[in-house]
Amino acid sequence: MGAWWVKKLWAQRPLEDLSYEELFDSFKTAPADVMIEFEHRLALMVLTMGLERARQEGLVGTAAEQRAEALTEEAFLAFEASFDKGSSRFGLARFADTLKGVVGAGAFEKNAVAFYTQLPLYTIADARQRTCVSLILARGMTDEAFDWVARQQHMTVQELEQVFAAGLVALEQARHDNFDPGELARLTEGYVQ
Repeated sequence: MGAWWVKKLWAQRPLEDLSYEELFDSFKTAPADVMIEFEHRLALMVLTMGLERARQEGLVGTAAEQRAEALTEEAFLAFEASFDKGSSRFGLARFADTLKGVVGAGAFEKNAVAFYTQLPLYTIADARQRTCVSLILARGMTDEAFDWVARQQHMTVQELEQVFAAGLVALEQARHDNFDPGELARLTEGYVQ
């Protein structure tokens, strides 16, 4: 993979503890920092959607990776101009519309639950749990995903499994504490309730 998404994934993150609604609300006062954080949170997931689109187009190997990176960059650039337009509460849903236009509805659909799980995920207080759950969801919850995330987070797979399990409990609690089920369904096109 190219350097673009790696830079986004490991950039300095002064806004990492904000919920998505707070992040969208912060755009007018710190647009550059907000975009760094937004791209950090979603770059790997959008890249996964881009790879799905590239596969649908019949691309493999380096050509698929290059196409995915181009689609990822295109999605973020396309959304940046409208980032602060509309309700902060529906920011992820608005980005989903952009994604569907860039990577296609089929590629988005395969990752929709993981994408929208980001909404309650970023209300979890524990940054380590939040990061590990987010990365594993973005990578597809496979054994390879756990191996990759464990290496990235400098922990064993067993340690990661414990953090991930605790993160899932915290995620469920966050969904219960921070969102009315009907509201969460509206905010996530019904993918998360």
